[in-house]
Amino acid sequence: MSEFLYSDLYGDRESHYPDIDEDYDDDARSQIPLQINEQGYATMSMRGPLTYGQLREMRAEHVRRAEENGMEFVIATETDVVDVTNRMALDIMFQERDIQVANRKAGEEYIPPAFVSLMNGANPWMATLGRELNKQGFEHYFGGFEPISINLSRFGDSQSGDKKVRVKKPLVAEDAAKIQGKRLYLIDDLVDEGHTLEATETYIAARLKRLGMEPAEQMFTVVLGHKGIAEKEPDFYGMMLPVVWVTGWGCDSNGNYRYSDLLGVSAYQDPEQEEKIRNLYERRQRKDAERAAARAATQSVAELELAS
Repeated sequence: MSEFLYSDLYGDRESHYPDIDEDYDDDARSQIPLQINEQGYATMSMRGPLTYGQLREMRAEHVRRAEENGMEFVIATETDVVDVTNRMALDIMFQERDIQVANRKAGEEYIPPAFVSLMNGANPWMATLGRELNKQGFEHYFGGFEPISINLSRFGDSQSGDKKVRVKKPLVAEDAAKIQGKRLYLIDDLVDEGHTLEATETYIAARLKRLGMEPAEQMFTVVLGHKGIAEKEPDFYGMMLPVVWVTGWGCDSNGNYRYSDLLGVSAYQDPEQEEKIRNLYERRQRKDAERAAARAATQSVAELELAS
């Protein structure tokens, strides 16, 4: 099989940065928006208007750090990750507030949610999520953030979908007692096709039943990255990612770079997985088209309602 490169699908590294090598003076202020590129995921952090000289220095720094962290390209810096995590924390709090208000109106007791971390991938990002939740007063208004941890992995033929679940760290009775009957937020680093999160939901439900405990009231999935190819959309996600292997913030490349403070495209893309990645890439394109069509249809309905 021919060598498979990230650039085959998404272009070379330099193509992800705005054109800042024109004849602009280093001191000239740039009006280039840098936060989100055309693929829909973060490219580089920006705080206020930057000069072209600053942009060139930033690009050089990103290229250098990408090489140090085994990455082809930096998708998001630590600042980017903290920013999107803060937004996610607010979204979770708004949801809990709505539930709290609904319970009060119905004369029912509000039960704080519980959090479940999917080790090993979730751990590096989970701490950031917990900090951002508590910065917003989550503990004061809705209870503490004290996740329990379980570890499931899937193995087998991923091409055919014939994959089985291996439980590496089970849901023990002590932890099960903490989550029974509650709303659960399942935390992971990213969602690819969604098989692991789906298997986790099934496992938790079966485990609680086996232990003779109350089933979870609801389960919500919370991930930093979403590749847009899962059959079931995650309930909360921070950013869209390209359909290739990524590293950093819980994602590893052959066991390396899991704890990198950058999130980026791995410089190693397994040639044996080329066909699968290309198929998933095409699925992502189809799903993006379906999402765009759905948004257009919703907008048309809204415009008709306004006109009537």
